[in-house]
Amino acid sequence: MFAPLHKAVLSDEELVKIRRELYHSEGPGYHIFRSFLSDYEVQHIRHVWTQYPWEMTHIRHPGKDNLVSNSPDLYLKELPGSESYWNFHWNISRRCTFTQEACAAAHMLRNTLMGKAPFFELSPTDLQGQLYATSYRVVMSTDAEELVKEHADWGPRENILDKRYQLQRLQNTLFLSEHGVDYTGDGFYMVGRDGVKRHICQQENIRPGDLLVWAYNTPHGVGSVKALGEDGPGYMRIVMPSERLDRKRIYTGGRTAVPAF
Repeated sequence: MFAPLHKAVLSDEELVKIRRELYHSEGPGYHIFRSFLSDYEVQHIRHVWTQYPWEMTHIRHPGKDNLVSNSPDLYLKELPGSESYWNFHWNISRRCTFTQEACAAAHMLRNTLMGKAPFFELSPTDLQGQLYATSYRVVMSTDAEELVKEHADWGPRENILDKRYQLQRLQNTLFLSEHGVDYTGDGFYMVGRDGVKRHICQQENIRPGDLLVWAYNTPHGVGSVKALGEDGPGYMRIVMPSERLDRKRIYTGGRTAVPAF
Protein backbone atom coordinates (compact mmCIF):
# COMPACT_ATOMS: atom_id res chain seq x y z
CA MET A 1 0.00 0.00 0.00
CA PHE A 2 0.87 3.65 0.18
CA ALA A 3 4.04 4.95 1.90
CA PRO A 4 3.28 8.66 2.49
CA LEU A 5 6.60 9.80 3.93
CA HIS A 6 8.56 8.05 1.19
CA LYS A 7 6.53 9.94 -1.43
CA ALA A 8 7.35 13.28 0.20
CA VAL A 9 11.15 12.92 0.19
CA LEU A 10 13.32 14.59 -2.46
CA SER A 11 17.07 14.50 -2.97
CA ASP A 12 19.01 17.77 -3.13
CA GLU A 13 19.46 17.28 -6.88
CA GLU A 14 15.74 16.72 -7.41
CA LEU A 15 14.90 19.75 -5.27
CA VAL A 16 17.11 22.09 -7.32
CA LYS A 17 15.81 20.74 -10.65
CA ILE A 18 12.12 20.94 -9.71
CA ARG A 19 12.38 24.38 -8.11
CA ARG A 20 13.95 25.64 -11.33
CA GLU A 21 10.98 24.31 -13.29
CA LEU A 22 8.56 25.96 -10.89
CA TYR A 23 10.17 29.33 -10.22
CA HIS A 24 12.77 30.18 -12.87
CA SER A 25 11.68 32.49 -15.69
CA GLU A 26 12.81 29.86 -18.20
CA GLY A 27 10.84 27.07 -16.50
CA PRO A 28 7.29 26.04 -17.41
CA GLY A 29 5.93 26.98 -13.96
CA TYR A 30 4.89 23.42 -13.10
CA HIS A 31 6.23 19.94 -12.42
CA ILE A 32 4.51 16.56 -12.80
CA PHE A 33 5.18 13.71 -10.38
CA ARG A 34 4.21 10.76 -12.55
CA SER A 35 2.38 7.86 -10.87
CA PHE A 36 2.27 9.55 -7.47
CA LEU A 37 -0.55 7.06 -6.91
CA SER A 38 -0.69 3.57 -8.39
CA ASP A 39 -3.58 2.37 -10.55
CA TYR A 40 -4.89 0.34 -7.60
CA GLU A 41 -4.76 3.35 -5.30
CA VAL A 42 -6.58 5.51 -7.86
CA GLN A 43 -9.32 2.90 -8.26
CA HIS A 44 -9.75 2.72 -4.49
CA ILE A 45 -10.12 6.51 -4.16
CA ARG A 46 -12.48 6.72 -7.12
CA HIS A 47 -14.68 4.04 -5.57
CA VAL A 48 -15.00 5.48 -2.07
CA TRP A 49 -15.73 9.02 -3.30
CA THR A 50 -18.32 8.10 -5.96
CA GLN A 51 -20.29 5.14 -4.62
CA TYR A 52 -21.76 6.48 -1.38
CA PRO A 53 -24.13 9.40 -0.64
CA TRP A 54 -22.49 12.53 0.68
CA GLU A 55 -24.78 12.63 3.74
CA MET A 56 -23.01 9.59 5.20
CA THR A 57 -19.78 11.44 5.91
CA HIS A 58 -20.14 15.19 5.26
CA ILE A 59 -22.38 18.13 6.08
CA ARG A 60 -23.64 20.70 3.61
CA HIS A 61 -21.18 23.51 2.88
CA PRO A 62 -22.17 26.73 4.74
CA GLY A 63 -20.36 29.08 2.31
CA LYS A 64 -16.72 30.19 2.24
CA ASP A 65 -17.39 33.10 4.60
CA ASN A 66 -18.41 30.57 7.25
CA LEU A 67 -15.30 28.39 7.25
CA VAL A 68 -14.00 28.16 10.82
CA SER A 69 -11.46 26.26 12.89
CA ASN A 70 -12.48 22.71 13.78
CA SER A 71 -15.00 22.64 10.92
CA PRO A 72 -16.26 19.21 9.90
CA ASP A 73 -15.74 18.00 6.34
CA LEU A 74 -18.13 19.63 3.87
CA TYR A 75 -20.06 18.83 0.70
CA LEU A 76 -20.76 21.43 -2.00
CA LYS A 77 -22.87 21.26 -5.16
CA GLU A 78 -21.76 24.46 -6.91
CA LEU A 79 -23.03 23.67 -10.40
CA PRO A 80 -25.53 21.09 -11.72
CA GLY A 81 -22.63 19.26 -13.35
CA SER A 82 -20.02 19.50 -10.59
CA GLU A 83 -19.76 18.53 -6.92
CA SER A 84 -16.95 18.68 -4.38
CA TYR A 85 -15.97 17.39 -0.96
CA TRP A 86 -13.98 19.85 1.17
CA ASN A 87 -11.86 18.06 3.77
CA PHE A 88 -9.55 19.29 6.55
CA HIS A 89 -6.58 17.53 8.09
CA TRP A 90 -7.69 18.18 11.67
CA ASN A 91 -10.52 15.68 11.11
CA ILE A 92 -10.12 11.91 11.06
CA SER A 93 -11.71 11.22 7.70
CA ARG A 94 -15.03 9.41 7.88
CA ARG A 95 -14.82 8.67 4.15
CA CYS A 96 -11.25 7.56 3.41
CA THR A 97 -8.16 7.85 5.61
CA PHE A 98 -6.07 6.62 2.66
CA THR A 99 -7.06 9.71 0.66
CA GLN A 100 -6.18 11.88 3.65
CA GLU A 101 -2.73 10.29 4.00
CA ALA A 102 -2.01 10.66 0.28
CA CYS A 103 -2.97 14.35 0.34
CA ALA A 104 -0.94 14.98 3.50
CA ALA A 105 2.10 13.54 1.73
CA ALA A 106 1.44 15.70 -1.34
CA HIS A 107 1.09 18.76 0.90
CA MET A 108 4.38 18.02 2.69
CA LEU A 109 6.05 17.61 -0.69
CA ARG A 110 4.69 21.00 -1.77
CA ASN A 111 5.90 22.57 1.49
CA THR A 112 9.40 21.23 0.85
CA LEU A 113 9.40 22.81 -2.60
CA MET A 114 8.21 26.13 -1.15
CA GLY A 115 10.90 26.06 1.53
CA LYS A 116 8.35 25.70 4.32
CA ALA A 117 8.27 23.37 7.32
CA PRO A 118 6.72 19.97 6.42
CA PHE A 119 3.54 20.52 8.45
CA PHE A 120 2.99 24.18 7.52
CA GLU A 121 -0.77 24.94 7.34
CA LEU A 122 -1.94 21.40 8.11
CA SER A 123 -3.55 23.09 11.11
CA PRO A 124 -4.79 26.72 11.30
CA THR A 125 -1.82 29.04 10.78
CA ASP A 126 -1.65 32.78 11.44
CA LEU A 127 -0.51 34.86 8.45
CA GLN A 128 -0.46 38.58 9.19
CA GLY A 129 -3.57 38.40 11.34
CA GLN A 130 -5.50 35.95 9.14
CA LEU A 131 -5.96 32.23 9.76
CA TYR A 132 -5.29 29.80 6.92
CA ALA A 133 -5.24 26.02 6.65
CA THR A 134 -4.80 23.68 3.74
CA SER A 135 -7.68 21.51 2.61
CA TYR A 136 -7.96 18.58 0.24
CA ARG A 137 -10.92 19.03 -2.06
CA VAL A 138 -12.20 16.04 -4.03
CA VAL A 139 -13.94 17.39 -7.13
CA MET A 140 -16.05 15.52 -9.71
CA SER A 141 -17.32 17.34 -12.79
CA THR A 142 -19.52 15.68 -15.39
CA ASP A 143 -21.12 18.41 -17.51
CA ALA A 144 -20.24 22.09 -17.74
CA GLU A 145 -19.38 24.71 -20.34
CA GLU A 146 -17.01 26.52 -17.98
CA LEU A 147 -16.21 25.30 -14.49
CA VAL A 148 -13.71 27.89 -13.23
CA LYS A 149 -13.13 31.28 -14.84
CA GLU A 150 -9.53 32.22 -15.56
CA HIS A 151 -7.87 33.85 -12.55
CA ALA A 152 -4.66 33.90 -10.49
CA ASP A 153 -4.12 33.44 -6.74
CA TRP A 154 -1.70 34.86 -4.15
CA GLY A 155 -0.39 37.68 -6.34
CA PRO A 156 0.58 39.95 -7.84
CA ARG A 157 -1.17 42.70 -5.87
CA GLU A 158 -0.99 46.49 -5.95
CA ASN A 159 0.54 46.45 -2.48
CA ILE A 160 3.29 43.86 -2.00
CA LEU A 161 2.66 44.00 1.76
CA ASP A 162 -0.79 42.53 1.12
CA LYS A 163 -0.87 39.13 2.90
CA ARG A 164 -2.13 37.58 -0.34
CA TYR A 165 1.07 38.55 -2.20
CA GLN A 166 3.06 35.32 -1.85
CA LEU A 167 4.72 34.40 -5.11
CA GLN A 168 6.34 31.29 -3.65
CA ARG A 169 2.90 29.68 -3.25
CA LEU A 170 2.34 26.39 -5.07
CA GLN A 171 -0.85 24.48 -5.73
CA ASN A 172 -1.37 20.71 -6.04
CA THR A 173 -3.70 18.95 -8.45
CA LEU A 174 -3.89 15.16 -8.08
CA PHE A 175 -5.61 13.74 -11.17
CA LEU A 176 -7.96 10.76 -10.81
CA SER A 177 -9.38 10.48 -14.32
CA GLU A 178 -8.10 10.62 -17.90
CA HIS A 179 -8.97 12.88 -20.81
CA GLY A 180 -10.47 10.93 -23.71
CA VAL A 181 -11.29 7.98 -21.45
CA ASP A 182 -13.38 9.44 -18.61
CA TYR A 183 -14.21 12.87 -20.05
CA THR A 184 -13.81 15.21 -23.01
CA GLY A 185 -13.52 18.98 -23.20
CA ASP A 186 -10.97 21.55 -22.07
CA GLY A 187 -10.43 20.56 -18.44
CA PHE A 188 -7.70 22.38 -16.53
CA TYR A 189 -5.54 24.92 -18.30
CA MET A 190 -2.74 27.33 -17.43
CA VAL A 191 -1.51 30.45 -19.20
CA GLY A 192 2.28 30.22 -19.41
CA ARG A 193 4.81 32.98 -19.03
CA ASP A 194 4.79 33.22 -22.84
CA GLY A 195 1.05 33.99 -22.80
CA VAL A 196 0.14 30.63 -24.36
CA LYS A 197 -2.78 28.67 -22.91
CA ARG A 198 -1.81 25.07 -22.14
CA HIS A 199 -4.38 22.33 -21.59
CA ILE A 200 -2.18 20.32 -19.27
CA CYS A 201 -4.03 16.99 -19.28
CA GLN A 202 -4.00 16.72 -23.06
CA GLN A 203 -0.61 18.25 -23.80
CA GLU A 204 1.23 16.43 -21.02
CA ASN A 205 -0.63 13.12 -21.41
CA ILE A 206 -1.74 13.16 -17.78
CA ARG A 207 -2.70 9.78 -16.37
CA PRO A 208 -4.78 9.05 -13.27
CA GLY A 209 -2.44 9.13 -10.28
CA ASP A 210 -0.22 11.92 -11.63
CA LEU A 211 0.40 14.87 -9.29
CA LEU A 212 0.77 18.33 -10.82
CA VAL A 213 2.54 20.95 -8.67
CA TRP A 214 2.29 24.43 -10.15
CA ALA A 215 2.94 28.10 -9.42
CA TYR A 216 -0.28 29.33 -7.81
CA ASN A 217 -0.03 32.86 -9.21
CA THR A 218 -0.17 31.50 -12.78
CA PRO A 219 -3.39 32.46 -14.59
CA HIS A 220 -5.49 29.28 -14.74
CA GLY A 221 -9.01 27.97 -15.07
CA VAL A 222 -11.15 24.96 -15.92
CA GLY A 223 -13.05 25.08 -19.18
CA SER A 224 -15.66 22.73 -20.62
CA VAL A 225 -16.09 19.16 -19.36
CA LYS A 226 -18.31 16.31 -20.54
CA ALA A 227 -18.25 12.89 -18.87
CA LEU A 228 -17.86 9.78 -21.01
CA GLY A 229 -19.93 6.74 -20.12
CA GLU A 230 -23.06 6.53 -18.00
CA ASP A 231 -21.42 5.74 -14.65
CA GLY A 232 -17.96 7.25 -15.07
CA PRO A 233 -16.50 9.86 -12.71
CA GLY A 234 -16.05 12.47 -15.43
CA TYR A 235 -13.27 14.94 -14.71
CA MET A 236 -12.18 13.88 -11.21
CA ARG A 237 -9.27 15.39 -9.29
CA ILE A 238 -8.14 16.54 -5.85
CA VAL A 239 -6.99 20.13 -5.37
CA MET A 240 -5.37 21.35 -2.16
CA PRO A 241 -6.06 25.06 -1.64
CA SER A 242 -5.27 27.05 1.48
CA GLU A 243 -8.57 28.17 2.98
CA ARG A 244 -9.06 31.35 4.99
CA LEU A 245 -10.83 30.73 8.31
CA ASP A 246 -12.93 33.07 10.42
CA ARG A 247 -10.68 33.42 13.46
CA LYS A 248 -13.50 34.90 15.57
CA ARG A 249 -15.53 31.69 15.58
CA ILE A 250 -14.97 27.97 16.14
CA TYR A 251 -17.08 24.92 15.33
CA THR A 252 -18.32 23.03 18.39
CA GLY A 253 -20.31 20.20 16.84
CA GLY A 254 -23.67 21.93 16.63
CA ARG A 255 -25.35 23.53 13.65
CA THR A 256 -23.49 26.82 13.99
CA ALA A 257 -20.09 28.06 15.02
CA VAL A 258 -19.62 29.99 18.27
CA PRO A 259 -17.26 32.86 19.22
CA ALA A 260 -13.70 31.72 19.80
CA PHE A 261 -12.00 32.35 23.12
